[in-house]
Amino acid sequence: MVAKSLDRFILAYLEEATTKVSAADLIRICAQTFQIHRSSVKRALRRLAADQRIQYTNLFGGTQVDLAWSRPRQVSPRILLCPEESVPKACGAPGAVVLRIAGGAAFGAGDHPTTRLALQALDAMFAEKRISQGATALDIGTGSGVLAIGAVLLGADTALALDIDPCALWEARGNVAFNDLTTRIRVGDDAVEDLAQTFDLVLANLRLPTLLRLASTMSRLINRDASVVVSGIRPEETADLVKCWSDIGLQPCWMDSCQGWAGIGFYRSSRMG
Repeated sequence: MVAKSLDRFILAYLEEATTKVSAADLIRICAQTFQIHRSSVKRALRRLAADQRIQYTNLFGGTQVDLAWSRPRQVSPRILLCPEESVPKACGAPGAVVLRIAGGAAFGAGDHPTTRLALQALDAMFAEKRISQGATALDIGTGSGVLAIGAVLLGADTALALDIDPCALWEARGNVAFNDLTTRIRVGDDAVEDLAQTFDLVLANLRLPTLLRLASTMSRLINRDASVVVSGIRPEETADLVKCWSDIGLQPCWMDSCQGWAGIGFYRSSRMG
């Protein structure tokens, strides 16, 4: 009974964690919580690893514990996030899509709370027709490419996925290929400030200072009827972003939070004001 409770505690703790969890910290916390010897916690971790429910990674010389990326996850009503080699069961939701992504060394499996929030915003805004079918999309700081891929699978015509990190470019191109979208998504390291094209949809999983700094650039990049999906900010930061972006005509139409992070969907309409 203790073993099952310990397993559930470990999995829930990793699911709710807002930062990386070191193996040493997790062992200490579990031992203190259950008043058991650390060797019992280590056995539980080995058992969960053998069952492919958790995995170990090395970060800056320390051992971290994460939930394993081995099973499909329903991240929104219509988006099923899957490892590239898995065979998911059919999802009954109308317009459901399967988004395949590799568990990359640099950017994980695309299931961080900030990513899930952005995908949920995309799903809701497409469903509410805040984002039009056939939209052109820009993903700033694409990382694994998951948001650009999600946008195109849900109905965007094309996407430009930008990053300056060579690891991101490599992983994003691989994930675009896994989803057979190489003709519709271009991955590049273009400077966003130099873009001449305008877009119907902009995606940005970035921290607040960067989002505030991008306000004037964002105003130039988006069309008169356009949507912007952001994540990567804390709930207490949302008011500052909403206030700043209201000056460029962007109004929030979707907002949610998860595990200490927030996501916002913005909409700018030529019929507003």
